[in-house]
Amino acid sequence: AAVRSGVARHVRALSAARGPRYPLTQEQIEHFRELGYVRLPAVLSEVEVRAFQAIYQRFLSKEIPVPDLDYGDMSLPVDTPPEHYNMINVMIPRHYYPSMRNSIYEQRLTHITEQIFSSGMAIDYDQILAKKPGRPDAVFAWHQDMGYWWDHPTISTRTATYSLALNDATVENGCLRVIPGTHKAQRLLKHRPLDEATAAEETKTKAMVLQVDSQSEVVHVPAQRGDVTIHDEWIVHGSGGNPSPAWRHTYVLAFRDAAMVAFERQQGFKHSYCDTEALHRLRASKIAQH
Repeated sequence: AAVRSGVARHVRALSAARGPRYPLTQEQIEHFRELGYVRLPAVLSEVEVRAFQAIYQRFLSKEIPVPDLDYGDMSLPVDTPPEHYNMINVMIPRHYYPSMRNSIYEQRLTHITEQIFSSGMAIDYDQILAKKPGRPDAVFAWHQDMGYWWDHPTISTRTATYSLALNDATVENGCLRVIPGTHKAQRLLKHRPLDEATAAEETKTKAMVLQVDSQSEVVHVPAQRGDVTIHDEWIVHGSGGNPSPAWRHTYVLAFRDAAMVAFERQQGFKHSYCDTEALHRLRASKIAQH
């Protein structure tokens, strides 16, 4: 254990001097391909995390303006008062604050993505996810990302979704949890709207949920500050609530096949909840598949 701890400290010390590269081991690549997820230590150094978190906090405080539809608790009806939020989601922050683009973080993720997929990938979207303290209901329901996204019969769905831990993500504060191997079938399981009983479409939550077998193997993926988890587009995953006394701060950024990103934009979809017409068509098509 002491050796592992020493290695981790060494890796973290090197991260600030790494520049835009983050070499993967073959074991890390195979873990992602076989199980549908992997955790990478110290993708950002402490200094880099602090600089990133300063921007993150400006979004949470609304110092950086974002339309109301792209700021809120996406697990609750859109007319929920802010004081009742369990978490805060900010959609496509790099769209609203272009200075975030081409950061050292994005450069390292590009290098990681190239090692997993070789070429032909592009940044699709990003999202801020901040779970408020003392909120056991700050739960991301079980789902597959493909339950929320466009697909096309002749375009690859290949995706790497990166979640950066801006503070330690633990089981107690609602870290990522996955059902390993569920990505292999590349099949969309039955999802339903989390609030399908809500009558008014304009007030519905955007969240979808699928039923998970009680016998499924659930693996929690805790991460230290500066670590990154990666997951596949088909893997069943979610996260628990945050009854702890501290916030859980996560930043999500996804790379998809560049042709798929282009197709999404042709549909009028950029992962913004302001894309109301495209979202209605997408939601209807996903529900119709079942």
